[in-house]
Amino acid sequence: MQLPPIDLLTLHTQLQQLRDKQTEREAWLLELLQLLLGLTNAAGAAYALPDKTTGKLALAPRILSRQALDWRSDLENLLLQEMQLACEQNRVRLTQLDQHRQIWLIAAPVPQTQHPEAITLVLLLGGYQTLETFVTILQLVASYAGIDHTQNRTQQQVLHLLLELLHLGDMQQAERHLLNRLQTACGCQRVILGYRQGHHCRIQAMSELPDAPRHVDLSHAIESLMDDTLQTKQAFIGTTNDAHRVSPHLQKILGLTATQQIWSLPLPHHQQLPAHYALVLLWTTPPAHHVPPLLTQLSNVLGIALTTLRRTKQGRWQQILNTLKRRLIWGSLLVSILLIPLFIPVTHTIAGKVTIQPDTRRFITAPFAGILKTTQREAGDVVKTGDILAQLDEREIQLELTGLTAERNRLAKQKDASAAAKDTVATQLAQLEKERAESQIALLEYRIANLEIKTPIDGLVISGDLQRVQGSPVEKGQSLFEVAPLATMRVELAIPADDIAYVRVDMPLEMELDAYPQQRWQLTASRIQPRATVRDSEAVFIIESILNNTDNKLRPGMKGEGKIAADQQLLGWVLFHKVWETILRWLY
Repeated sequence: MQLPPIDLLTLHTQLQQLRDKQTEREAWLLELLQLLLGLTNAAGAAYALPDKTTGKLALAPRILSRQALDWRSDLENLLLQEMQLACEQNRVRLTQLDQHRQIWLIAAPVPQTQHPEAITLVLLLGGYQTLETFVTILQLVASYAGIDHTQNRTQQQVLHLLLELLHLGDMQQAERHLLNRLQTACGCQRVILGYRQGHHCRIQAMSELPDAPRHVDLSHAIESLMDDTLQTKQAFIGTTNDAHRVSPHLQKILGLTATQQIWSLPLPHHQQLPAHYALVLLWTTPPAHHVPPLLTQLSNVLGIALTTLRRTKQGRWQQILNTLKRRLIWGSLLVSILLIPLFIPVTHTIAGKVTIQPDTRRFITAPFAGILKTTQREAGDVVKTGDILAQLDEREIQLELTGLTAERNRLAKQKDASAAAKDTVATQLAQLEKERAESQIALLEYRIANLEIKTPIDGLVISGDLQRVQGSPVEKGQSLFEVAPLATMRVELAIPADDIAYVRVDMPLEMELDAYPQQRWQLTASRIQPRATVRDSEAVFIIESILNNTDNKLRPGMKGEGKIAADQQLLGWVLFHKVWETILRWLY
C-alpha cells in the first residue's frame, strides 16, 4: 500500500463541502469515513457515537473491508473497545493486531464535543510508511469532525483560517498570514510563533507593529517562555499583577513591553509526542470575551495543521535532507552503541596448547656389559624405590669367575713353591698375578651381586620396553629405562611467537586437560623458554609452570587447552590488533 501525496487544500475543501450539504449527522460521518479511506488507503474506518438511551459509546457508521474482517473475527468489538479507551485517556491509541505483520489500529478521540466521540483506522503499514503520518491525518480529520459538529461561530472562524493557510504556497508566508490574522482577531499587540528545533524553541515568525520594535533580551525571554510551555505542555497566562508568581520569564517580558497580559500556548500535534509549536500573544488591554474560546479551539488544531502543512510544503530536496539527517542521527547512534564497548578495558588472554611433562627424569642404565636375561617392567608402569626393572644373565660371569678362582689357586701354589725354593723374583711375580686375579674375582662378584637393575626413585616408567630384546647383549652405560617422579609435573603452554611480547613470568595461567574437561587448574607462569620451537608447523614459545600432582591424576603426555591472562587492554585493541599489525606489515 503506497500512500499518495497529501493534498490538504483538497481535504479542507471536501470537508467544507460536506459541512455545507450536511443533512443528517450519521450520513455526513459516513461520507467523512469514505474520504478518510480514500486519503489513507486503509482497510477500514469506524466512528463511535454515544448511545441515545445508555449514553455509552456505540459503533455508528463504519466501513470495514473483508480483508480487515479476516484479520480479526472480533474486529468490531475491538474497535469499540479501543475508541472507548481513547476517549477515557483523551489520547491517541496505537494497537498492533498482528505480531508478524504491520497491521495497526489507530483510535483518536474527537475534540470539542459535548459527549465522548471517537474515530478509528485499521491499516496494513507498508515498508516505507510511518505511523506518525496516519496519526496526524486521523487527528486532523477528528478535529474537523468536532468542529463541524458544534457548528458555532468560533469553530467556523478556525476552519476559514486554516483554509486560508492552505491557499498560500510558502510556509513562511502562511505563518506570517496566520499571525496577522490572529493579531486582528484577538486584538493583541503582538503574536509570536515558536518552533522547537533540537532541544530549544526558536522564534519562527512574529507579527510586527510600528510601536513594537525587536529587542534581543525580549526575544530571549520569549524563547525561554516557549521552552517552559512546551516542556510542561501547559498554557501560561500572566498579567502585570501575578506574572511574578506564574513565571519569571513572564515578568521579564512584561517589564520589557508595554503589555498588561501575556498568553503562552502549546500547539500539540500528537497526544503522545512532544509539541513542536508554541504561540505567545501580548495584549496592552485585557482581551475580549470571544478570544479565550477562539484560542482554545486553535490550540487543538493549529499544531496538527502547522505540522502537516510544514511536511506538505517542504520541497523535495528538503525532504531528502531531513531523511538523510534522520538516518545520520540513527546511524551515529548505532555506531556509538557499537563503538563504546570497544573502549572497555578487558583482560588480554593468550590461548595455546598445553602438554604435561615430568618435572624431573631419571635414566636407568646398564651398570656393566652383559646379557639381558629378563625384564620386569615396561613403559607406563608405576614403580617404587627398589623395584626390580630387569635382570642380567649371570652364566657368563659365573664361568669367568670359576676360571679366575682356579687361576688364583694355581698362583697361590706357585707362590708357595717359589718361596720354598727361595726364588725371590718368582715369588713376587706369583704374588702380583694372584692379586690381579683376586681383583678380577672381586669385580665379577660385584657384578653377580648387582645383576638386578632397580629403580632408585618412585615414579612412572616413561620408556624402556625391553620384552622383545631379552637375551640380547647390553653395553655398559646403555639407557634401559626412563623413570619420572609423579609428585610434581611441568605444564608447558605453547603460545604463538607473535604474542610473546605480552607475556611475563608470574602471570596467571589457566589450564584444562582433555582427560578432565570439567576441571580447571589455576597456575602461575614460572619460566619462559628463551628459544622458540616449532610445533605443528608453527613457531611457538613455551611457557612453563610447576603443578603438584598430589592425587596422581596427571600423567606425562596429557594434552589440553590453556590461556595466560596478560595485562588489561581495550576491547577494541584485543579484537583488532592482529588485523592492524598484519595491515602494517603488508604496507611496510
